[in-house]
This record gives sequence, C-alpha cells and structure tokens, in this order.
Amino acid sequence: MTLEEARAVYAAGEEKTVACLLAQAQEIERLKREQGVLLSALGDTNRRFCADCFEKQQKIDRLEGEVVNLRQKLRYREKTAQEGYFGSSTPSSKKPVKANSGAGKEKKKSGAKAGHRGRGRRRFRREEADQVVPLPVTKEHCECGGPLESRGAKDRSVLDLPPIEPLKFLYLLGRKQCTSCGKMHYSQAPGVLPGWFYGNGLISQAAVMHYVHGIPMGTIERMLGLPRCSLIDTFHELAKLFAPVLPKLMAEYRVAPVKHADETPWRTQGQSGYAWVFHCDTVTLFLFRHTRSGEVPVEVFGNKCLPGVLVRDRYSGYSRVPCKVQFCYEHLKRNLEDLVKKYPDSQELKHFAEHVLPLFREAMQLRGKPIPDNEFYEEALKLKTRIVAAMEADAQDEAIRTYQEIFRTNPDKLYHWADDRRVPAHNNKAECELRPTVIARKVSFGSQSSRGRHTREVLASVLNTLAQRGRDPAEILNTALDRLAVVPDLDRFELLFGGAAPSDKRDSLPTESPKRLRPVVQPPSSQQSQARAVPPRRQTFVPNAVAAAVVALFLLAANALLLATPHVADIQTPVAAATLGSARHQTDIASFQSPTRHETRQDTALPHFPPVPTSAVAEHESVRGPPAYSTRQ
Repeated sequence: MTLEEARAVYAAGEEKTVACLLAQAQEIERLKREQGVLLSALGDTNRRFCADCFEKQQKIDRLEGEVVNLRQKLRYREKTAQEGYFGSSTPSSKKPVKANSGAGKEKKKSGAKAGHRGRGRRRFRREEADQVVPLPVTKEHCECGGPLESRGAKDRSVLDLPPIEPLKFLYLLGRKQCTSCGKMHYSQAPGVLPGWFYGNGLISQAAVMHYVHGIPMGTIERMLGLPRCSLIDTFHELAKLFAPVLPKLMAEYRVAPVKHADETPWRTQGQSGYAWVFHCDTVTLFLFRHTRSGEVPVEVFGNKCLPGVLVRDRYSGYSRVPCKVQFCYEHLKRNLEDLVKKYPDSQELKHFAEHVLPLFREAMQLRGKPIPDNEFYEEALKLKTRIVAAMEADAQDEAIRTYQEIFRTNPDKLYHWADDRRVPAHNNKAECELRPTVIARKVSFGSQSSRGRHTREVLASVLNTLAQRGRDPAEILNTALDRLAVVPDLDRFELLFGGAAPSDKRDSLPTESPKRLRPVVQPPSSQQSQARAVPPRRQTFVPNAVAAAVVALFLLAANALLLATPHVADIQTPVAAATLGSARHQTDIASFQSPTRHETRQDTALPHFPPVPTSAVAEHESVRGPPAYSTRQ
C-alpha cells in the first residue's frame, strides 16, 4: 500500500480503515503459513542432500588419505632403490646405486697433488741392499765375433719376496745327570715355549696375519700348510697367556684426553651380539659381548669421574659414561639429510639444511687445516656462534624444531671441538678401527664359540695396539714369547709395552688442557715420520738346503755357548739375542733376519725390558716339570 492509498482509506472513515487492516492481517497470516510449508519442504530437501554430501565428503577424505599413503610408499621405494633399506646408515656395500657413480662423471687425474713429494720406486745403494749378488757376463765374444773386455759392473736393483714356507727344526737337546742325586738337566730349545710345537716366530706371524691384517684362517692354513685346528688351539693358548694385559690397556684408555667408542653387530654361535671398540691415541680395545646395553661402557669406564672427552654418536648406551661427551657431527649431518629426504615438500626445512649442513662440514674439517692454534680457536668460536644461532632461531616446521631440540638440550655435548683442538667433531677414528672387524664378520660370520670370541678380543686388542704405536707387532710378540720361554712369570704388559713411548701424532697430548688454556700442538718431525714409514728390512731367503746347513751351525754354536757360559742372562744383549733368539728361526716365516739388524736400525727399536734374574734362568735350566704351556701338537 502506497502513501496515497493509505490517506484515501483514512479519509473514507473508520469502518473502511478497519476492514482494510483486517484484510492485511489475513494476508500476512496466509503468507506465514505458506512460508512454513516452504521451509519444511526446504528442510526435508536439505536433509536429503546433506546426507549424500556427507557420504561423498567421507569418500573424498578416504581417497585423499590413500593418495598420501601411496605417495609415501612410492617415495620410500624410490629412496630404498637409491640408498638401501637403512637410509643414510646403509653400508656402502649394500647400496644399490653408488652416489658418486655415473657415466657423466669424469675420473680425476691420478697421481700425487702438485708439490707433494713422491714415494714411488727408487733404486737402493749397495750398503742398503740385504744381499749383493755378482753376475758376471758368461759370454766371451760379441755377436760380431770380437772379444769382450771387462768394464766393471752395473747396479741393478730388484725388490723380491721369497715364498712363505715354515722351516722344520730338529733340536738335539743336550742332557746331563747329577752324579750325586741323579737329577737330569736338559738344554732348552730356543725360540719356542716349553711344550709347544710351533715356534714363536710362526705363532707371531700367523696371529698378526689373522687379527691385524684380517687374513682368513683357511687362507693361513693354505699358505703355511698347517692344520687349522692346531692354529686355533694355539691362538686360544696365546690369548690365555696375554689376557692379563687387557685390564691395563683399559686403565690406560680411561685416562686418555680424547677417547672414541663405537659398536657393530657380531654373532657368536649364531646368537646376536656386538663388537665394541674403544680407541684413543695409544690404545685400541676390542670387547665382544652378547649385549648392546650400557653395561659394556660402564665395564670400561667405571663409575668414577674421568678426565678427557669421549667422542661418540647419540646412542643412549653411553649415557652413563663418567666423562665429558662430544656428539659426532657426521651422524647429526646424516640425520638432517634424512629429514630433507623424508619431507621433500618443506621449503623451510630445505633452506634450514642448506644453511646448517655447510657449518657441520666446516666444523669437521677445521681441525685438519694447517693453521696455528690461535687462528684455529678464533675460527672455531665464529663457527660455533653461527651453529648456535641457527639452532636458537624460530622455526615453523615441526621437523626443524625437533632437530633444534637436540642442540638446545645438549649444549655440553656438542662444542668441545671448539674449546680443545685435540677433540674432533666426528667419530671417524672409531669407525675406521671397527671396519676390519666388520670385514671379518662378513668373511667368518662371527665367532663359533665363546672361547673364540674371547681369543679375538684379547689378541685383536693387543696386536692392534702394538701396531697403533708404530711398531712391528709380530716382532714385539716374538720377542715377548722368547723371554717368556725363559722366565714364564714376567709381566706381560711390560714385555709388550714397557718403556715404549706412544706414537707422536697431533692428537696424542699427555694431559687434558683447561678450557681457556690452548693446547700446544707439535707436529712430528720428518725423521720420526720417515722412521715410522720405513718397514724393517729382511735378508733374502736362501734355498732350503743352504738354510739347513746355516741353521745347524747356529744350533751347534748356541748349544756350545749355553753349556759353556754360566751367565745365561747375557743372551739379552742385542748380538747374542740375534744369535740365540732371532736366529733360531732365521726368519719370521717368510725370510731370514740379519743378526746385525738390531744393532744398526734405529726406526724399529724394541721396548726396554727389565733384566732377567740369573737365578731364575738357572732354575729354569734345571729339570723341568710339567710344561707351563701346552698346545695341540
């Protein structure tokens, strides 16, 4: 109704106005009823259509979830095809595709770097040769018919290795009887323990071949022509002989300024177990246990507070170690790389990794740079500040926040490399020391008995520690066995390691430096480096017939000297030891050893041994009861 129509109704009178209002009210009621009917119909329609939409939405959500799961499975299959089933922890031998392989990659130029001193073949002088063999020209005339005149000799250097062949010795032991009491006295065979069939030189070389160089037992059996069972029994007895050395090596490891530790699976009789390695600059200790729990580190470190820093991964088994801890940055780097591969769509995570990973690499490489200490600590402080800032920065990605929490909750286990140059930011040393054990596991599938596991534990620890200190483990072990053959009660640790200084390396500093006192690092001299690099020279092997004659002469001289000389302890002098001890085999399985080498060589000095009491030697020279050592013959 318009305004004019309303005025006309009002002007028409009261009755007209009331009738108009009633008509309007009826119309409103009718419209309300129609509205209710329409709303009811609309509600029914909405309810019918909303039920269908809900079912469709549920189906959409389910299909989207399946798509996400299938994409994750596809990504996992692609990752497995490239890296293996264990991601970044997959051994290189198990990776389907080598990361640095490819047809497009060019092989870098071989050879030494520019300015590097060569170490290739070189001719040696006559005084350096073990044997000088004159070879005259047998011809008398030239091809043209002219006579030949002598013009001296031309040097021709040849480096050769004789075949490995054990020598068979038959000692004729002299015997005398006391005319008063009838007691029999026998001379002692040199270079062999009482009651043992194999000589000390053969045992030493075989043990080093197996436990240091990783040569399988079957290969040693074929090389030396010895029964495998006899070798195994000999190694068992040898381990029993030197088992007391392990606690002293463990005590020396505890006080080292920088320590490393790692573990790897090792089966015994088919049962799961673990091989543990504990390494420092002077000791490499192997332990083979049935468990990976924290009981093994507690066995090594004890419960008292120790000096130094232990470099390790984040495995919780080392949580009870009573010393400072440095986490391995290489493991942290792999963890971050795994996160990037797991969440490839996260741009924030990608940018975070691009910023942090170079810092980790620089931290691990900084220690090896040829820079003075003050410059090292300045760069280390700057690098540490950048890493701390990256880990304290705010992040929206949940994966980044979880990763940053490692650094926020462990600040005392992540930056020792910046305070002490001796401490590396990675645990590469322990992994390198453990690698030969991993290879041995692939070849032997572990130990076949608990006794064999203990034997490997003892001999691998002793021999690898000797090799680590820059000495010939076969020669040291041979000398120790020679002395034990005379006096069985000598201290085993003194025989092997007594009076020997640790190898002069960058990391081998005697004590732990305070946090603000910078350690002074002295690089090894060129003479020491050259001395450690030069292997001991051996005399050329001679035919068996000549060898038998030479050995017979030496034996006659040795027996005569033993019977004529009352002071048997004098055989500890270098020349006599070479005549009666080292010359008893004339070889360390492969070759003869020159009797005068120990007098002239300075790079393979033997450790200082305590003097042998003359009374003890004289008592041992009398009638022997049951043999102190026994092995399978």
